[in-house]
Amino acid sequence: MFNHFLSFDYDVQKRLQQFHKQVEALCQQKESQKNDGSFDEQQFLQRCNLLRKELNDYKQKIEGMKNMNEQNLKEKTIKDLKIFADKLSNLMTAEKIFMANESVKMFPSKYTRTEKNRQKEETNNVHELNRIDEVSSKDSSSSSSSSSSSSSSSDPDYASDHTSDHASDHSNEEKHRTEDANLKEELKGTTEGTIAESNQFIALANFEAQEKNDLTLQKNELIRIIATREDGWWLAENKNGDRGFVPKTFLKVHKDLIESREIAKQLDKPLPMPRQSIAAKSGQISSPETIVNEEIAEKSKFSEGKEQQNETNIAFVKDITAPTTTSNIGQIAETMILEESNSENSKSSRQDYELSKPKIRETTLPKSLSQPIVAASDIFERSDNYRNHLTYECYLAPRLSESNFAFHDIYWNYEDDRLRKRRVRVSKMIKIIRLEKIYLNAIDVHCRLVRAYLFDRKTTNEEHQIVSNVYTIKAHSRTHESQTWIFSTSNDIQKISLNYPSFIIRSNYKEKSVELCLEAAIVFTNQEGEMSEQSLGCIMLPIINESGQCCIKNKQYTAKMFARNSLCKKGDIPISTQIQITFRVSDVPNNIVHQVDSLPDIILCNVLFLPMFFYYRRLLGQFLMKDSDSWNNAALKAEPFLATFPAIADQPDIMEILLQLWKIHKKNSTNKLSEAEEAEQFRSFFLMTGFILHQTIAMPKFDWANARCFLDRQTILGHFREQYLHNFDVAKYLSRQRCHPINIYNYAVDITGPHAIS
Repeated sequence: MFNHFLSFDYDVQKRLQQFHKQVEALCQQKESQKNDGSFDEQQFLQRCNLLRKELNDYKQKIEGMKNMNEQNLKEKTIKDLKIFADKLSNLMTAEKIFMANESVKMFPSKYTRTEKNRQKEETNNVHELNRIDEVSSKDSSSSSSSSSSSSSSSDPDYASDHTSDHASDHSNEEKHRTEDANLKEELKGTTEGTIAESNQFIALANFEAQEKNDLTLQKNELIRIIATREDGWWLAENKNGDRGFVPKTFLKVHKDLIESREIAKQLDKPLPMPRQSIAAKSGQISSPETIVNEEIAEKSKFSEGKEQQNETNIAFVKDITAPTTTSNIGQIAETMILEESNSENSKSSRQDYELSKPKIRETTLPKSLSQPIVAASDIFERSDNYRNHLTYECYLAPRLSESNFAFHDIYWNYEDDRLRKRRVRVSKMIKIIRLEKIYLNAIDVHCRLVRAYLFDRKTTNEEHQIVSNVYTIKAHSRTHESQTWIFSTSNDIQKISLNYPSFIIRSNYKEKSVELCLEAAIVFTNQEGEMSEQSLGCIMLPIINESGQCCIKNKQYTAKMFARNSLCKKGDIPISTQIQITFRVSDVPNNIVHQVDSLPDIILCNVLFLPMFFYYRRLLGQFLMKDSDSWNNAALKAEPFLATFPAIADQPDIMEILLQLWKIHKKNSTNKLSEAEEAEQFRSFFLMTGFILHQTIAMPKFDWANARCFLDRQTILGHFREQYLHNFDVAKYLSRQRCHPINIYNYAVDITGPHAIS
């Protein structure tokens, strides 16, 4: 028996040594060949899978040991096997992300192909499949060099720019002439749009022409876009004069031309960009000024590039210095006509393809948030052109990485079967306690608001740079003290989400110039009898220090607000107001940390709505990553919950009803559900509630400034709540309502939509 035990022990140790050598060999192979172009990632993953299967089989064999004398050996062996499995899983996870960036290609569907081309595609389908090469392009995302805290994970946002390497193909003039006729046919579906800052693009990956009218691209090749189409296939011209169609997801705007001042001067105002700065230039730099019996400190930074340094006094919280003035202008992904060139080829292209004269669509923020804004054109309303980036709909949307081959902040943990946590530089909870000394004599105030958003202090006189969604809290005055604003608290019998003052702030910006802005505003009736919004003042709270770490201290702050427009004038001292704000900063409670970690990198959201955002993010990751049958296309994917929830999130009164009904639904459910089951249950619940209310029944659009609109919506939502709690029948309810016709495209997920591409 003893000899048998020694023999078994020897076999186990020998087998563990073999596993150790195999894992180390895989690690060395990856380190030595990951930069090698001949490295076969697919074969590498297969080897990892086979080894992990062997580890699992051997683990089951060890767990089946029943002899008491072998228990110590059993525990030690299982522990060693777990170490090997974890190391192998980390190796595979990293490789999966690499392969997703390497091999996934999202081709826009060619919806506007002519009948003649469709027939050609059907007859030549077999031959075409043999000639198509797989796209081999690496995601250019690489972590930016910074001394951030060790808890901050690498972010695909901090990516290096591509370099332009011109292809050296010989032009063929005869082919160019013969293909012009076919290209002209293809361009009949071209739509009219705006002029972008540049029509020069860089190819992100190799693209093999799949049809006669397509243009072959080489990685980092510089091309010129002649025109665009709605289906995402753009007409391009390379260095040699060859022209053809290319998918827009393989292109990136040439950065050097974007940053050119000459191009910026040609536009009256820059086009808005999702998740990025709205201003076209930044030249202001500010010095810190402490508040409430604290010292005044001044520091300055040298400007970078061609920007000049200017000093102003900005009021904000202690211990934070002025930011650098690096440019915050990113690429603009416009899918409109980009023809704007003085070259002869450009002029001939406009004549041959009958391209209409481009127009510029102006959609920018007003010069100052402090000036009266008519409610109908309020900047915080969702604009009809679907480009307003101040909403939940923008920041909850699945966002593609810089190369557009993978997702920026959605990664699935296959071992734990859940969305992988995303740790960011700033993750805090903020509670607005009160605002005092607000004197509004002889003003007909309809609504009192406190808005919170991330603000880039690299601000010019013309524009403001809001770089997050705008979170709004509704305040009310005290009964016998109208100059003091208060909010609902956790001690209230019935929490009202519109008045709930606590919210989560998440930010992964590394720029020190990005700060948290808290702004007080009122909605009132102006002299013309119109409803207008007026800013009363704001306070800026720095969130990142020079080393890229969170600098918000967990404490209660009391500070005086400053006039909003005075913060943007060069050389002027900010005008202090009498208004005093008190708020508290704290860490995220432990019981909701796992939910907060699943949120997007940049967002401000209501604490009460956090569970619903968590369900949405989990189901989104499951839909796009875990259950996705194919990553190589960008077609619309039908999913009514994922498509409509972000739009509902921007309507707090509907979210309030959903929160109340969901609590009742959970209270009636006796079974304890897993995370996945609970998320799926919320999806079913939403399709019976919020989905019905979205663009179906006749209901006024949500407007903070319109009291009548708010009351009408409350009446409709109250009736719906009553119907839902008493044997609710969807078909019966809708049959009694005056419903709008629906557009099926509003209920599909567009992974290359306006908010998905950086």
